[in-house]
Amino acid sequence: MLQQLRPMVLDSMGLADTLIAQCQQWQSSTGVVCNCQVDKLPDDLSDYLPVTIYRLVQEGLTNVARHANATRAEVKLLVSEAGELLLSIQDNGRGTPYSDASQKGFGVLGMQERVASVKGEFNWHSQENQGVHIRIKLPMELA
Repeated sequence: MLQQLRPMVLDSMGLADTLIAQCQQWQSSTGVVCNCQVDKLPDDLSDYLPVTIYRLVQEGLTNVARHANATRAEVKLLVSEAGELLLSIQDNGRGTPYSDASQKGFGVLGMQERVASVKGEFNWHSQENQGVHIRIKLPMELA
């Protein structure tokens, strides 16, 4: 049970390598091309951040596999000049006919709750036949 809460791979590989491996494994299992870009991350990230980011990417890619009918997905984790973590999950799938996440299922609601729990910002953009783009901003430290 504890391993499900904090995957051991985060401790052995670190967040950047874990995300890259997560994307490669997802690509192998779905056949959807997945590009992953991760900036050099600070060594002193708060304990909650790697798990939060890992779970957000996991849910985001699960949504792409289940609903998007996409041929490509992209995951980016960047460090802003202001010292925030910027996570982007984007696909080229069928998108949705509505532009906000409020009408989506429990996966997206869970992502929104996870982001809110760490005082982050969750943005969703979608247009029909143009995919979904999720942008998440996370503080590196809790205030």
